[in-house]
Amino acid sequence: MASSVALQLIYITKFYIWETGYFCSMDIQHDRAGYYLCWGCMVFLPCIYTSHTYYLVKHPIDLNPFFAGLLFVLGVYSIWANYDADR
Repeated sequence: MASSVALQLIYITKFYIWETGYFCSMDIQHDRAGYYLCWGCMVFLPCIYTSHTYYLVKHPIDLNPFFAGLLFVLGVYSIWANYDADR
């Protein structure tokens, strides 16, 4: 649970720090911030991005620290890869 919440915090922090960089991303250049993109950011993402955390609240998984750390490192790498692709 801690890894999941920490990764969400890192992803959201990256979004707000690099907010102006999204104007140059392919989503904005291609879709021009249309209805689909705005609706997705306001409605779809808060529901979908938090669904696995809601699941973990009801069904806790007890991972040993090695696997939790490995998942965290892979998550941070995935966030960096997404940022690097957008940049």
